[in-house]
Amino acid sequence: MHPLIKFLLRKRSEYPRAFSSVGTLWRIIPIALLLAFLLVTGSGNVHAATTTARTSSLPHIDIGGNYSGTISNADGTSSRFILTIQQSDSSIDGQATEFVPLAPGDGPISGTTSTDSNGNVSVQFSWQITMQAGYTGQCGQVCTLDFRGYLYQDGTLGGTYTIEEDNESGTWRVASA
Repeated sequence: MHPLIKFLLRKRSEYPRAFSSVGTLWRIIPIALLLAFLLVTGSGNVHAATTTARTSSLPHIDIGGNYSGTISNADGTSSRFILTIQQSDSSIDGQATEFVPLAPGDGPISGTTSTDSNGNVSVQFSWQITMQAGYTGQCGQVCTLDFRGYLYQDGTLGGTYTIEEDNESGTWRVASA
């Protein structure tokens, strides 16, 4: 134990006789010394820690990479789905590809990620899919899909999508490839 702490924890009767006549003031001095010691060593810096926690930003989570999984429509029909994501700060872009039995095609994605106060990472992006020759979606040869989802604890990304042109929706889930 630190010598200053030992000194401060002594019983009143153990204080040097010269200090016993000072009375109440002497009772406050050990507490003041203890607080000063804790502030100097950083052990009692509660205010600074609280301020830092409130003002610091949440850690940046990078979801950039190659992903592979499935995309399913409202009827439950699923297709292989591949995402390639590049990330810069909270902006994402890249490429997505969908295979048969849904309308096969590919195209660019563009969107953002964000982290809420609980550390949950959400992702939203738009995908402009151009159908492969011979295939046409309900929205025509080129459709825009809006994706919303989350980064799950197992490292997968997933959520829901809506096709802008006809309000069709479905689900998607991908894992790092």
